[in-house]
Amino acid sequence: MAEKKFILCADDFGVNNNINKGILEGCNAGIITAASLCANGEEFESAVNEFLPDCPDISIGAHLNITLGKALSRPKLLTDANNKFNNTFLSLKEKTKSSEFLSDVEKEFRAQIEKILEYTKINCLNSHGHIHSIPAIFKITCKLASEYNIPFVRLTREEIILVKNSSKFLNMKFPISLAKVLLMNSFAKTNEKTALEFGIRTNSNTIGELYRGFLDTSTVEESVNDCNDNRITECIIIPDRIKRKTEYELACNKIISEKIFRAGYELTNYKKLK
Repeated sequence: MAEKKFILCADDFGVNNNINKGILEGCNAGIITAASLCANGEEFESAVNEFLPDCPDISIGAHLNITLGKALSRPKLLTDANNKFNNTFLSLKEKTKSSEFLSDVEKEFRAQIEKILEYTKINCLNSHGHIHSIPAIFKITCKLASEYNIPFVRLTREEIILVKNSSKFLNMKFPISLAKVLLMNSFAKTNEKTALEFGIRTNSNTIGELYRGFLDTSTVEESVNDCNDNRITECIIIPDRIKRKTEYELACNKIISEKIFRAGYELTNYKKLK
């Protein structure tokens, strides 16, 4: 059995049916091994009732969300007058100085976790937009993982690798992605210690944010081959057939599993790792 593990995780399960269908196709192809379920997604009911039963071996993560759509609870500091989330990654980071704000975050996270648990077991916690990588929010996430007996929390840490195709980094999107990755990487050491304190396991690194919108088979192959810490590598995609076509094609391309195997990885998920 290979020491290096590779998880291809599809985020935003339940956000819309284009993503739901992409996840099902990726599961059927044997490529997608994990999916992150968004409890307040517009197509959550469809995800759990129509698609999830056809993916019995998939590992499910709770995709904790406080930036998109409506809250399940009634938080005071997370939403507008219509209970819609109205924060960005950076505004959330600033607001974590408030204990009242953090209390709202915990309350909303609880509501989302408990809604998912009504339908399926949760193997991992992560978040929409990686907002749980903000250290104060990461601490809440680990606390809840421990309380609800969820073994893994995603550690968002990505190596800066320049791929051969320069068009993937010589564009207007890449500097924004790079800045966010550098910020999340700066949080990772603190978050790793927090996970250890709560007895929660994490992946060692991630792939997906740096080349968001340009993630294809060759990008993943180069990333895994150049990665220095590859004990558990989680590659994060959103297989939306309309808005993220490259990632959708990656999810259905069986060639990627062959390339992962040749690089010395075992394709697995958080359910199996437990």
